[in-house]
Amino acid sequence: MIDYAALKTELDTDPTGRGYAAASDIAAAELLNEVQGGITVNVTSVLMAEVLEAIVPADWVALTDGERAGLLLYASQDTLNPNAANVVDAFTTFFAATPTLTALNALQTRNGSRAEELWGENVVIHHIDVAIARSL
Repeated sequence: MIDYAALKTELDTDPTGRGYAAASDIAAAELLNEVQGGITVNVTSVLMAEVLEAIVPADWVALTDGERAGLLLYASQDTLNPNAANVVDAFTTFFAATPTLTALNALQTRNGSRAEELWGENVVIHHIDVAIARSL
């Protein structure tokens, strides 16, 4: 749910200098939704295929049978929350100080939009949201 008062403040104050005041409702929404390199968003779901692709073969070979069994349990799911405490703990144990752990840690965040920075992962602002906020 969009906090329209907070959106109005964002549009009125334009703290990041995006140019909302001169933008139409559609253009302002596009500016808010534009993915930017300087904004990082915590990811709550990645495809398990991405996780498996991050595993370096030499690191897989170095796992114990128990660690492989644990990893295969995770692999039975379609998606994984790379920031869940139990997942972080397990993967840190399985792949401590390896290139695989570095690659898995990289899956925890991605570049995001100003809308996501303010209201959370996968939030999208529509032009009608901008119009409502501006009318307050």
